[in-house]
This record gives sequence, structure tokens and C-alpha cells, in this order.
Amino acid sequence: MNELKVRKSEKSESPEVGEGRKTQKSGCLKDLSQPQPHSQPQSQPQPQPQPMYPNTITSSIPEFIDETVLKLNNIEDSDWEYKPDPHKWSKKEVLGHLIDSAMTNLRRLVVTQYEPNTKILYRQNEWVGFQQYQHASVEDIITLWKLLNRQYHRTASDLPAESLQLTCDTGSFEPELHTLEFLIRDYWGHQQHHLRQIF
Repeated sequence: MNELKVRKSEKSESPEVGEGRKTQKSGCLKDLSQPQPHSQPQSQPQPQPQPMYPNTITSSIPEFIDETVLKLNNIEDSDWEYKPDPHKWSKKEVLGHLIDSAMTNLRRLVVTQYEPNTKILYRQNEWVGFQQYQHASVEDIITLWKLLNRQYHRTASDLPAESLQLTCDTGSFEPELHTLEFLIRDYWGHQQHHLRQIF
């Protein structure tokens, strides 16, 4: 697992109850090993689904970003605009899609903390097409990718532990709620998935 500087979610733990302990109260001993009045059962935490895109980053996130920028800068200029098919993205457009993902997921991190369960999604083809990444400079796209991912990591790292369990609706039609903890893990896996298409 990558070194995400995100405080891990802290699941609520029921107080430990010692068996056979005795406490002093008003000069009497109370035997806690004897059956006590029933309390409400603790709700069990729900298992988290596996991210759609596995995160296999082994370095720290800042190192991952810097290493990726070095690789991106080594790509020939002529390769950036090549489209294997008119309906498929060029390397520029793939990186542009990752920029759009960063902007959308930053919004999810922020909005979910004050308005949980808000539906936040984006239509990826329209975002890529309307922003004309194919005609943007490679330097600008790489710089924007780097800065947005640094911002995303900083924001995710500063989330309070209790906020990690807040949910955001990412469903296109029906509600599809995911915790911020899940979305953070899935985000970096999604970045890796598309970067492999570039490299």
C-alpha cells in the first residue's frame, strides 16, 4: 500500500469489559463476572467494497507524482497528439482526463464534508472534448496534472478521521454511495490505470 498521509478511519470500539472484575461502591463489592442487564448490541461496521482500480503505488504519493512527471517529460512531442483511432483519446487527452478526475474528486473531498451524499459526477468525454486538451501545450497539461494531484493529496491527507466515513453519491442514475476512504484509494488506482495507457 502506498504511503498515503491520510489518517486511517477509526472504527468505533466498544469499551473493554473485564471479566470477573470487582469494583468498590458504597462499601460493597459488585461482581462483574455475573450476568449483567442486556445492553443494545453494537452495530457491526459494514465491509468496504474493493476499489474498481487497485492501488499498487509502493512509494509515497509525492514521490509517485514526481516520478510520473519525469516519465511524462521523456515522451516525444510527436507521440502526445497521436490518436490510434479518431474516436480514441491521444496521450494528451488521457492526461487531460486525469486532470478532470482530479478536479472532480477534489470537489468530492470538500463537498462531502459539509453536504454528505451529494451527487458529484462528470461526463468524461464531454469534459475532455470541451476543454480541447488536444490543442493545449504538453508543458501546461503536465504542470496542471502535477499541481492538481499535489493539491488532492494534501487535501486527502488533512481529512479528519471521522470524515473518511462520510459518503458521496457517484452514481450516474441510481444512487451509488461511497465513503471518502474508498474514493481516495480508488482515485490513485484510477490514475495508475490511465497512466499505463500513456507509457
